[in-house]
Amino acid sequence: MSDKTVLLQPVGIVHTPKDLNELESYINRFSSGERMVAFTCAWMAWNLACKLTNPEGRKADEHA
Repeated sequence: MSDKTVLLQPVGIVHTPKDLNELESYINRFSSGERMVAFTCAWMAWNLACKLTNPEGRKADEHA
């Protein structure tokens, strides 16, 4: 395992949804074109957070 720990901190200028359902409900309020961009950006941010907190790319079913 890497000796570098990444501690993610929330950005205070936006609301933090309680779960993915709340985030998805918020994004679904946009028009179709805006919704596609919002989902793309949201999942890109998710993938970046996964990469930063799991640099070895372990799968969820792999044991430490």
